[in-house]
Amino acid sequence: MSTNLESHVKSIESIVRKEYFQSDISGVILGVTGDNPFHQISIECLIRKLGGMIDNDDVLKRTPKPKYIVVGRENYDEDYLQNVVNSKVSVIFLTQESFIDYILFGADINNPHDAQEINNHPGLSCIDNLGGFPSLISPFARESSEGTSNWKDKSFLRAKYGYHTGMLYSRRKECLIIAVREEGLRPVAYHISWLVRLNMRKGNIKDATNIWIRDLDWLKHTYHGRDGDDFIWPVY
Repeated sequence: MSTNLESHVKSIESIVRKEYFQSDISGVILGVTGDNPFHQISIECLIRKLGGMIDNDDVLKRTPKPKYIVVGRENYDEDYLQNVVNSKVSVIFLTQESFIDYILFGADINNPHDAQEINNHPGLSCIDNLGGFPSLISPFARESSEGTSNWKDKSFLRAKYGYHTGMLYSRRKECLIIAVREEGLRPVAYHISWLVRLNMRKGNIKDATNIWIRDLDWLKHTYHGRDGDDFIWPVY
């Protein structure tokens, strides 16, 4: 009798989840740290009720790794965040607010955080200081108020590999091949994506923007999904 009751309860819970929550996190591993605007324990309770799994243990020692890390504005565990960053796993850092938007409304959480959001959120700022956003946001984005006139002096692709939009397509590919080999695909792709987004908003250098888009598509079709490079591709 109790088994039948448990089955009915699980069935009702499943119906409620599908009716009121737009994103399914059943079986998904998440890490949670910090409070504000909600208590950490409240976020953890919600995740468990939705069928998710909490793992706030040493991410360096466990398999499989968490898919998302939900971070509050205060009382976050800096040692835990440092371990996540050191693990080099492909994890998405979420604010509590963006996590709630995701499960309730199906909000897109795959776009990288921008500089303003990171600077305004203590938890994300901590992750940034720990080196957690080397490819989710270009460090040059913090200087976007200066425009693009001097980006050539700040872009590591140009400074280290000579890459720029005035080159022939074949030469640009040669520079990108070397950059990907030495830096990894993710930093290269997210930096070019940042350049596209910045200039789309400003309406500047349309020809260069089209070249960056073309090169980004080439990178995706050439490298993405190979040799473990299966991170979420940047959206511009």
